[in-house]
Amino acid sequence: MARILLDPNTLECPDYASEAYAAIRQPFIAGAMTDEQAVALLVNSWTFGNNADKAAWQAQLDEDAAAAEERAHLTAEAEAQRKEAAQLDAEQVQKEDMKKNRGKYVAIPLRPPPKREHVLHQEKGSSAKAL
Repeated sequence: MARILLDPNTLECPDYASEAYAAIRQPFIAGAMTDEQAVALLVNSWTFGNNADKAAWQAQLDEDAAAAEERAHLTAEAEAQRKEAAQLDAEQVQKEDMKKNRGKYVAIPLRPPPKREHVLHQEKGSSAKAL
């Protein structure tokens, strides 16, 4: 179905009683209708068509809103996947760095410094060094 470009809720029924529409009323008047009956028939016909257009317009608005919501959902999902992939890459890089530089990631215990002197290993025939 073709898209409706103009909101039918904003349209007004033409004045079918005016002289501009005399040519449209003529076939009805020639068929044993009065001028007022022809105008009423044309107004009813326009109103019926306009109501159908209003329903189609609302359906179009609903479809557009659903499509916009779907696009937003897909965009958010793609963004979440991109962030997850970036996080996995960052974790992989960190794991590789931890393997290469083990000393950089050794846990340092949080405790006060020792209070006694440490003695380095004594070799035979030498005196011990105190730190």
